[in-house]
Amino acid sequence: MATLKEERSQKVRDRVNSAIEAHAEAQKRELQRRRIELARQGMEAYEAGKMIECVRLFHTYIYILETWKGCGDGGLAPSHFHPKLDLLELLLISSVYWDLVKIYDHARTPAKYKEMQAYLSKYILFSKGQPYQPLSSEQIRKYLNNDKAIHKSDFKAAYISLTGSKCFVATSLIDLVDEPTLFSLRVFRDEVLLERPLGRAFVWAYYKIGPFLALCMNQMPQAIRRACARFLDRLAMRLS
Repeated sequence: MATLKEERSQKVRDRVNSAIEAHAEAQKRELQRRRIELARQGMEAYEAGKMIECVRLFHTYIYILETWKGCGDGGLAPSHFHPKLDLLELLLISSVYWDLVKIYDHARTPAKYKEMQAYLSKYILFSKGQPYQPLSSEQIRKYLNNDKAIHKSDFKAAYISLTGSKCFVATSLIDLVDEPTLFSLRVFRDEVLLERPLGRAFVWAYYKIGPFLALCMNQMPQAIRRACARFLDRLAMRLS
């Protein structure tokens, strides 16, 4: 008799556990279904200047993805998605990280600055090798050029990471030079200088001293940096 009761109790417990698991799975599927809507609402909140609400929605969106992919807090990566079938989701994730970067860029505490760096790393991770990578680097350039960035050195490093740029001095002035300048200088390097022995020697020498020159340029007064940027703009126009 005791065995029969135990079996019945076990069956009841199994049914209850199955019901709980089914309910949890249904909730998980509902969250996955709503994730795009949450991201959209987050972007609307960002545009409306509701930054606290925006961060909450974006964090929820990322949490859903991390739970769905089973990668843990901060472990989300492009490898969790199909490169073609999930391309729109990858672009959305990149956009979410970019908005979070801009929000946390204006935070004043060291902890928030670290969060900004983490989101910027994720933005680079979800942009590199993607069809929209040029768009991602252009977003950084525009953000710097509009003088909105607080932590400019971080954004310049991110720009270099996405573009592979070795125009060290011009890149150090990315927040001041005109939009076509870097492109024109790269074209002149690739199509003119690298086609000639003396040009290749110049490029080799520049690659050696360029990082030092860029470091010096970053420490120059803003008036001198603006003058150098105007010079590069005029030079690029003549070379193009």
